[in-house]
Amino acid sequence: MAERITDIGPPHFSKFLPPVIKDNYGKWKYHQILEPGVLVHVSETGAEIYSVRVASPRLIKLNRPLAVHLGLDPDLLESPEGAEILSGKTLPAGADPIAMAYAGHQFGHFVPQLGDGRAILLGEVIDKDGVIRHIEGGDSAVDPNTAVAVCTDLHKKQTAK
Repeated sequence: MAERITDIGPPHFSKFLPPVIKDNYGKWKYHQILEPGVLVHVSETGAEIYSVRVASPRLIKLNRPLAVHLGLDPDLLESPEGAEILSGKTLPAGADPIAMAYAGHQFGHFVPQLGDGRAILLGEVIDKDGVIRHIEGGDSAVDPNTAVAVCTDLHKKQTAK
């Protein structure tokens, strides 16, 4: 047991940031919309990065039984319109997405910041068991193979009435 290697968690996200973002992290002065879907972000140092809204998202894999359990239409989710909704490019009626940064326990210790604001809460659904589930998207600017996750809010242990 003395030589056992344990999992101490994933590497810190900063290891995966492009150099211009790492060098200017927390130093962004403003962003400007150049045209719909295209923004330039300018740092205190004058460095610029451009972000572009996803042009044509595509779905690689859908868990159809899970979609049905969540009360979602799997046929819609597998369509081009569904890929746009899951990517965050198009919002369904009533959606109000927010960036996720939160505190909690990880690996037995309290961590004051688990989310770094790159994951996006696309919305909530109530599944067939009456449990409130969060639909979250990752940061496709950093990882082009971003997955959409379904999470249960374990901290609040909410159930629909």
